[in-house]
Amino acid sequence: MSTTWGVEVGGPVGTMHWYTDFADMAELEAGLGKSMTDAGYIELIARAADLFIEGRTEDSIIYIM
Repeated sequence: MSTTWGVEVGGPVGTMHWYTDFADMAELEAGLGKSMTDAGYIELIARAADLFIEGRTEDSIIYIM
């Protein structure tokens, strides 16, 4: 599993997108559970809190063919 990122072209300035390819929903759920209990990840997010606009988080699950 790998994660990559990109920015919108012609959309809102500064909007970033993260993409991770999971084999199935079970793998997605396991990955989310692991990241939400990883102390290092939580600390990193806390240190970068000023980079996020509160209330603007939006998750999407996309099926790519």
